[in-house]
Amino acid sequence: MAAYKKYQRSDGGTDTRYFVGQNFAVQLNGRSDEEEALVRAGTLGINCSPDFAPPAGFRNEPAQVDGCVLTDYVG
Repeated sequence: MAAYKKYQRSDGGTDTRYFVGQNFAVQLNGRSDEEEALVRAGTLGINCSPDFAPPAGFRNEPAQVDGCVLTDYVG
């Protein structure tokens, strides 16, 4: 997870690409129907970008990883 945090903070991107469930994690590349399906199923994405701010109405909850949040925003 430390490597992911370092990568996301260094590339300047704010896209959510890892989605976590109770006992699994999935990495997706690029926007797709799969991302939306994961969110509809209740899965949250983990985002470690210090610049990430989802639009109003989307979840933005502290993650167990310092400096990261869980969100249902994939835009």
